[in-house]
Amino acid sequence: MDESNLLSALLGGSILLLLFIAVIAIVVAVLYIVGLWKLFKKAGKNGWEAIIPFYNNWVLIEISGLNWWYFFILISGTILTILGNFGISLPVIPLVSRVATLAVYFFIFYNLGKRMNKNPSTFGILGLFFSGIMTMVIGLSKDYQYDGSIEVSKNGPIGVANNSNSNNEPERYCLGCGQKLKPNTAFCENCGKKVE
Repeated sequence: MDESNLLSALLGGSILLLLFIAVIAIVVAVLYIVGLWKLFKKAGKNGWEAIIPFYNNWVLIEISGLNWWYFFILISGTILTILGNFGISLPVIPLVSRVATLAVYFFIFYNLGKRMNKNPSTFGILGLFFSGIMTMVIGLSKDYQYDGSIEVSKNGPIGVANNSNSNNEPERYCLGCGQKLKPNTAFCENCGKKVE
């Protein structure tokens, strides 16, 4: 095999490898978007909100029950990258931003674990290291059902859950199907029966 054939074979192999990697990346991206779409639907949001950059992070913060300002921590890396493109260099801030972003992912998945009636610490740790995979698993699996009526702390594992039932009202259940009712509900979300 002469040198030109070897170069052609290497070039062809490299192109095939790049195409394979591109196809895998596209499949993973589509699975992530579908998983996020389904997660939003489970939480009572519109699925299309999953495809809008930055806004999907806002919705994720919202359905996890965290304070609104955690959104700015999530997008801080992007903001710092934009500042870097304009020549503004902040030496230690990118590292602090990355650590804070990871903490926010832990908080998001901690609260989602609670709202899915699963172990919040396990959810938080898995979300910290594998947020994309966890999003796909939660969204695509029928084993995870979102319950927005479960109160969570606005600061994840830090703080106490907001208890909307703090005025000592007894828990109410639908007389038609037995579903637990949210406070001040006029109709059962499960069967539609008027609450008496």
